[in-house]
Amino acid sequence: MLTRAAVLASIGTENQAEVFHILKWLPFAKEEEEGWEIPFYELLGEMELVWRGRENLFARLLMLKKPKLLSGLMGSSLPPKIKGFRRCEIKNIDWWLDWIEELEQDKTGRWREWQSMQIAGFLTQYTGSKTKAEFLERFNNRNCPHRQILLKYIIPKLETRSDDFNEDGIEYILEDLKKNLYWDGFRHHFLARAADETFIRGKLIPLLEEADGVFKNNLLDIIKTAGKEHGKRYLV
Repeated sequence: MLTRAAVLASIGTENQAEVFHILKWLPFAKEEEEGWEIPFYELLGEMELVWRGRENLFARLLMLKKPKLLSGLMGSSLPPKIKGFRRCEIKNIDWWLDWIEELEQDKTGRWREWQSMQIAGFLTQYTGSKTKAEFLERFNNRNCPHRQILLKYIIPKLETRSDDFNEDGIEYILEDLKKNLYWDGFRHHFLARAADETFIRGKLIPLLEEADGVFKNNLLDIIKTAGKEHGKRYLV
């Protein structure tokens, strides 16, 4: 049945009902019935399934926390390319952030970090404005237990402006800039995109006077890169 379903899926969208029938059944499968699933998970990556109208099913399947199923659903790209998927709002945001944290703490293989990034890609690229606002609300809350996860995986992938962050959120970002060097020759810190001229002149440039080491390098790169975006050359 699985091989037939995979072949049908590869033919075209009109023949994918059988595949989705199997996928709808997966959340209810018992542990002892799972042996047959692994080949199916691997085949998923070869199918061009169209998820329009089945967004909730996709999220429920991810929530099974099955690594090979996640890989089959997400494919090999980052962010994942999910054909036909319309933006949806995610419930239980803390559950998803807990999952990313679990994967990050698992040191059994580098693929864990890759899956963390794919989950983050799903949460930021395929969710609606309400979900994204909740991410920002949590990050701006100093008592949020997921701040580090949000800053590493979620916030940089959102379309943000500097005024989306409250003072406490800004201070948390600045403290992180003192510890981690972000310019790696390819990517800049998200503040280089989010900061407006007022933020650059009023907040970042004054910090340069006493900054050193990693912090100074980060600030200089953010200011220089933001200047290109603004069509200005900030004097530092």
